[in-house]
Amino acid sequence: MNLEFVNDKQLHEMERLVSELLVLMKKAKLTDDPLYANLQSVKETAESLRRERFDEDYPRYKGY
Repeated sequence: MNLEFVNDKQLHEMERLVSELLVLMKKAKLTDDPLYANLQSVKETAESLRRERFDEDYPRYKGY
């Protein structure tokens, strides 16, 4: 999934909502569903991109 064109605010909101959905699916015992794995991948991609953007914008905090 290419999230490069999603702005920072939308990326943060997407990451938050996907995280909430994953929690709900886990509570409903739907972790074996293929959608769960796909959502985890989206969350990981969004997290990685958010961290990269933060490191670019604030280089003195790199590695936090």
